[in-house]
Amino acid sequence: MAPRPLCKLSILITVLIYFLTLSTSAPQPIKCASNAWFATSPQSLQTIPADKINDDYCDCPFDGLDEPETGACAGSVDGMWAGLGRLKAEERERSFFACPQQPSLRLPLSRVNDGICDCCDGADEKGSEKCGDNCEQVLAAERAARKKLQDDYEVGSKVRTESISQYQKWMTEALDKLQMLKDVELAKVEHDRDHIEQALKYEKIAFSKKWMHLVNEVIPTLEPLTSIFGGTKSSSSNEHMTVDDLASFIISLCWLSGESSVDNFANARCVPFDRASVDVGILWDHSEIHEDGNSLPPYHHVDKENDQSLIEYAEKIISRLSGNDTAEWSHSSKRHKHKQARRHKNHDLDDDAYDEMEDISDDYYAEFDETDESSHDESSHDESNAGESEQVNDVNEQDHITLDRSVKTWLENLQLSYTRNLFKEQAAMLLKLTPPADTDEDSEHGDEGASREKEADENEEKEDGSKGIDPVAINMAKSTISKRLSNINRGEESAKFAARHIIALMKNRPGDSPSLLDDIRSLAMMIVYHSQICTDDISELIYTTSSVFRGDKENDSSTCPMSSPWESMCPPRTVTLQDGTTFPSKLIVDAANRRCQERADAMTGVCTAQEELDVNDFPTAVPEGYYYYYSPKSRESSDEANSLFLAMTSLFQMPTSLSSVIDGMQKLDQTLNSLRKEVVTLESDIGRNDSLKFGLDGELFLLRDTCHKVESGKYEYEVCIFGKATQRDAGQTSGGTNLGNWQKIEVEDGVRTMKWTGGTKCWNGPHRSAEVIVTCGGFATKLLTADEPETCRYVFTMESPIACDDHFKSTNRL
Repeated sequence: MAPRPLCKLSILITVLIYFLTLSTSAPQPIKCASNAWFATSPQSLQTIPADKINDDYCDCPFDGLDEPETGACAGSVDGMWAGLGRLKAEERERSFFACPQQPSLRLPLSRVNDGICDCCDGADEKGSEKCGDNCEQVLAAERAARKKLQDDYEVGSKVRTESISQYQKWMTEALDKLQMLKDVELAKVEHDRDHIEQALKYEKIAFSKKWMHLVNEVIPTLEPLTSIFGGTKSSSSNEHMTVDDLASFIISLCWLSGESSVDNFANARCVPFDRASVDVGILWDHSEIHEDGNSLPPYHHVDKENDQSLIEYAEKIISRLSGNDTAEWSHSSKRHKHKQARRHKNHDLDDDAYDEMEDISDDYYAEFDETDESSHDESSHDESNAGESEQVNDVNEQDHITLDRSVKTWLENLQLSYTRNLFKEQAAMLLKLTPPADTDEDSEHGDEGASREKEADENEEKEDGSKGIDPVAINMAKSTISKRLSNINRGEESAKFAARHIIALMKNRPGDSPSLLDDIRSLAMMIVYHSQICTDDISELIYTTSSVFRGDKENDSSTCPMSSPWESMCPPRTVTLQDGTTFPSKLIVDAANRRCQERADAMTGVCTAQEELDVNDFPTAVPEGYYYYYSPKSRESSDEANSLFLAMTSLFQMPTSLSSVIDGMQKLDQTLNSLRKEVVTLESDIGRNDSLKFGLDGELFLLRDTCHKVESGKYEYEVCIFGKATQRDAGQTSGGTNLGNWQKIEVEDGVRTMKWTGGTKCWNGPHRSAEVIVTCGGFATKLLTADEPETCRYVFTMESPIACDDHFKSTNRL
């Protein structure tokens, strides 16, 4: 059947309508404003080709006419478009559509008639039936939000204004106080201090001159010197105690004083020698470069004609009289290192015995001398720098070798060296012995049974005829030996110190030099005074160092040097000097007699240590005098020498006038330090070095030193103004992770940002930091939210009255 004409007509009409529709809906070129958003450019129109209509690129940012069906121009007039910030005010107003019932809601023109209801009454979509009117509900919420903004601003701005007023008042008072502190109080104290400082200089000079007169003119005429050393300062002959004899006496005395007390050997020095040197006006250079023991220590005498020299001398005397002339000796920090060094040196010693010995005589390690450590460190240093040793100056090395030999010679010629070395040789062999260990069978009887069996074994001879040895007794004996070895080592180092300084004094001055003799005699007397060694020990040193009594027995080294170390002293003898006086004095002779009686049981000669020892030879007790070693004794209150030095003690007092001036100076110094500290604190408080410490106009004064917290997830965060920011587990009251320390507050475009930096470093990341963005909150300051937008960077929001300013008011059109 042929198609009906009516159907053909219908199809033709449909096709025609389709093409007509395409023709009418095809994009047409349009004209829109060009460069109108630049305030400095003339307004003009631009033509947008048809192919650029709805191409998702905004060519007409002013009105968005080229993109009615895309969102490319959306936001062009609400601050999102880069150029609109520079629109003229009147042009900006024409660029928005204002909802009639919502004046604060301004829409970009591109959002008008876009099919979306933005206004609560649908005014932006005229003719659209799908937009209802919900203005009552929307406006109620807007009115509530706006009322909150208004209330926050009204209350917050008042609080902010009051805070700024308080800040300004506080700042004015603080600046006035600062000026008063600097210009009045500090100036007065500094003036008073300058005045008393000048008076103190005069007092020190007078004190130095008086002191030197006492030491050089008065004390040498007192009985102590003539009673101990014989003769007087004006004696024409000194054959009974030559310079060499006095030098040996001083070195021996430093040895005994070092043995007797750890207080007499501090900072690797013979303390009595140091103090005596200051007393007589011989000042040593104890700087580190001269304390290595490899060179002669430099010194100088006090210049009596130089005020500055006299002042420095007075300060040394004052320090000595105050007990501050030696540095505090710290045992605890070096004890472990010393024990390890000694264990290394005594590697042959049984570990259990060594530990027992350490427990029993722990003070022995505390008294370990610094010289042992320094020599160990020097040897380690030499080994690690062996390649550089060849560059050492040959002359200095030769001087060092010569000095070592001289010191060694001085010590070898002392009787103390003979007796101490003999004891050390025997002690070294004994310490290598190991006591017999308990058997398992013995341990099964328990502590009580073992104790009874040990007691029986001690009295029961073994099959070979020898007695059983108690291991505990051996360890106790080893402890005693170790203590004495420690004392000997300390004394020997003290003697070496004295020998180096004596050699320095004698260098380039002949032995018969009056000045050298005066120095040595004065030193010897004052060292006796400061060492506090008993008179019996002093008498022994007099007899064993004086050339008159030593004779020539010490020169024969091929045989046993003496039948006993006290042969030259016992029985005590005397000689008559050219001035008719007897040497030694009765005081020394009486003391020597007592010493000879004490040493009567030790008069048989012992030349060497035992060559072979077994555990049965080990003494269960180590008495005084074992292999000629007797511990030196300190001067007791009943010692006759105390009466001799009574006059010296009364002379060695700080004058009342000097003490008074020093007290006044100390009080002024305390006041001065307190005022200066107050100035520094006040300057820090007002932010003298940070003009924005308290923010704009001082608004942060309200929040100074306050802390604020907020919980977020499983953490609690706390930020402290002028303090630090912290992250803790919720419920934790202390500790936590440091997010940073207060840095500053910044204000940009009216937005306040507080910053904390330098927090705990993140693993494989940056140091933590925090910032708080502050908005207006009228009734209280509180943290609202916490976030971590980047690794270890924390951002918080806060509301506070400090942000309720004019910028907030204008931005929100309040």
